[in-house]
Amino acid sequence: MATTVEAAPDDLVAALRLPVWNTLSERADAIRRALPPRPETPQGRFEWLRSLSPEQARRAASWTAWTPSAGTSQA
Repeated sequence: MATTVEAAPDDLVAALRLPVWNTLSERADAIRRALPPRPETPQGRFEWLRSLSPEQARRAASWTAWTPSAGTSQA
């Protein structure tokens, strides 16, 4: 039988913060690379969004929802 060790919530948060951040960053980078560059202007972003396939639009929505730098164009 395995022994369970309880960690303090702050210790658990500290232990998971970097791995979770890295995983989410990698996912955002993969989504960003899979999409065409996002224009700077509102009109350009509107046209960009309308040009996406349904799958690309779904991925773009999930990426822009939590990415603070989503308003910048990608290289």
